[in-house]
Amino acid sequence: MTDLTLVTYQELAVAWKLSPRTIQRWVQEDERRGIRVPRIRRRLDRHRRVVFLRVSVADALLRRHWPGLSDGNGAA
Repeated sequence: MTDLTLVTYQELAVAWKLSPRTIQRWVQEDERRGIRVPRIRRRLDRHRRVVFLRVSVADALLRRHWPGLSDGNGAA
């Protein structure tokens, strides 16, 4: 069964010790290459939004952009 757990860019940034902007840049780079990165966007209020990724999508993103980190030697 597929894991449907969701995480935000901010949660990933803390877990991976990166900035949310870096994660956003990785997503944009993948989309330019034609790799789909499904996201869920929710509006918190008039001006603030939050973006969620499935954990499996986030893991694939990390594997593509930082392969040495995703093998269990320090991620999270």
